[in-house]
Order: sequence, then C-alpha cells, then structure tokens
Amino acid sequence: MTEISTKRRNILIASIIVVVLVVSSIGAVIYLLTYDNVTVSGIEGVSSAVVIAPTVQTIEFQDTQTGTMTTFHFNFAPKSDNAFGNYSVTLKNGHNYNVYLSFHT
Repeated sequence: MTEISTKRRNILIASIIVVVLVVSSIGAVIYLLTYDNVTVSGIEGVSSAVVIAPTVQTIEFQDTQTGTMTTFHFNFAPKSDNAFGNYSVTLKNGHNYNVYLSFHT
C-alpha cells in the first residue's frame, strides 16, 4: 500500500508541475502579444524656407511587414507659418516602417 500512495503522490506532483508550466507559458504568450508595442513621438513640421506657408496635415507610418498604416492627423490653422506640431503613435516593436509626411501650402 505504501508503494501505491508514493506513485500517486509522484503523479500528483508531476501533474501540478505540468499545470504550472502550462499556465506560465500562457501568461508569457499573452504578455508578449499585449505588450509588444512601442510609442513613437516627436515634433514634425515643414519650414517656410522650403515651401511658402506650409501646413503639415499627417504623418503616416507604414509597417513594411504587415502593410498596416498608422496615421496621426495634425490640426493647424490654415496657412500658418512654420507650423510644427507634436505627434505620438503606438507601433509594433521590432518592425520596420516607411514614414510619410503630407502637407499643403
């Protein structure tokens, strides 16, 4: 009888270890999928020395791996001189991006 209870105890311990490993793995995957982002921020603008009375409209980040576009829209008064503005976007960490700036004069 002592041998059977030892086997059951060992099976129970092994089962608990497997459950803990599975739950930990699921938690790690959820963490990586949820927190795999980075915030990019800065100041964007076009000098009137380059273009007469420029107004920045948007800055776009195109993910080269997924093709996803992330756009930040600026709100400036039309024909404002040297319109520079702050932007902040959340992007996937570790991806490469093409960045496009649109403005009008």
